[in-house]
Amino acid sequence: MDRKEQHALTSLTSSAKYWGGIPATALPRDVSEMLALAYIGAIPFAIYPSALGRSLVAIFSAPFMIVWTLEKLRSQELVRVRPFPMALIGLFCGWAALTGFWASTEAPVLSAVLSLMWSAATTVAIADVLSRLWLSALVSLSAGAMLLSTIVLISPQTISGRANLGGIDENLTSFVLSVGAGAGLFLFQAVKSRLGRWIAGAGLLLIGLAVLYTGSRTGVVATGLMAVATALFAVSSGSGRGIRAALALFAALTLIGSLASSYDLMPRRIQQFLGGEADGINDSGRGEISDLFLRTVDRWFIAGVGYSSDAHYLAGTEGIYRNAHGIFWKTWVELGIIGVLILSAIVGAAVISSFQLPSRRAVWLMMITLTCFGLTLGGLSVDAFWLVVSFAIACPSGHSASVYASDRTNFPSTSRRHFGSTREQMPSDSCL
Repeated sequence: MDRKEQHALTSLTSSAKYWGGIPATALPRDVSEMLALAYIGAIPFAIYPSALGRSLVAIFSAPFMIVWTLEKLRSQELVRVRPFPMALIGLFCGWAALTGFWASTEAPVLSAVLSLMWSAATTVAIADVLSRLWLSALVSLSAGAMLLSTIVLISPQTISGRANLGGIDENLTSFVLSVGAGAGLFLFQAVKSRLGRWIAGAGLLLIGLAVLYTGSRTGVVATGLMAVATALFAVSSGSGRGIRAALALFAALTLIGSLASSYDLMPRRIQQFLGGEADGINDSGRGEISDLFLRTVDRWFIAGVGYSSDAHYLAGTEGIYRNAHGIFWKTWVELGIIGVLILSAIVGAAVISSFQLPSRRAVWLMMITLTCFGLTLGGLSVDAFWLVVSFAIACPSGHSASVYASDRTNFPSTSRRHFGSTREQMPSDSCL
């Protein structure tokens, strides 16, 4: 953890009061913030189509949006979100809606576009709240992933040895678990209390075992890469504590592998994959699906076949109902090269914006998951994807923002003890 991030965490922890290991300055202050944290904690369960999933998320997201909107109207405060990424998200939704005019009439374009617009609106609102509550949000997300991991680990096995989640896609489950693992890895490195580190470490063990049990090769790669990145972050700090954290992470990976083998939580396909066997690496099915789409690439190269219409399009042209895999590939098929360019701009703007955040290493870790699953699965319709975007486009606020002021801008020192620098708190609209 570099000096800027350490300053940000120091400013957050300047309050003498702690509640459950979280500084009082990072706790929710009103109803909208409490609903936001509840919504973030429920996001891992959004993969469930039943009452346990979508309904659970809606219980918190809908009231949050209503309360947040009313509070903004009452206070007349600006939305604390980077304006350029926010504009790009709006442009993406507009283009997705426009493609509905040439999409298959059988495709659920209207409902898919409305869902996308709701996700976009929620992304902006959550980003506004995350400007102050990013630390509590990471705790909430990690806790939700830990709870989902417990459910996964007590689930029965399928014939192939993977967790039987009642029809829920195992790769999708691994995706949301891996995002939660990114939050947990950051907390494991950043938390100061010994109890907090033990809790974060135990949670990472649960999530790691659950990812293995899902049988998702992409999840294994994403989680492994995040663990290596976290270890490198820790070692780069040059402190003894950082080196100990890195060694603890590698010990945890070894322990996860040992426990998974002992308790039959490592499906055959993962064993083959880790062993470098061809059957565990090759995946010809996705390549065959891509070849089917490429047969008619001239029809959708520019404008796509319509949002959420890829499977219906393939059924009409090739007689087989299959979805494209990979977030950019699927976007290209559905929204054409225009949609790919807009999505690329959103991701690029989010990455650039994250460099100004005290939570940037947490964002980078979670973006490793988005990158890995973006190549093999997709994720635009998954709430966890948009949550990571929310983290990236939030504006640093209050104490967090102060340590990211330009080196050329110095303010009179009024809080040297808290900030460790001569810069005072930045104006609340500093990123707007």
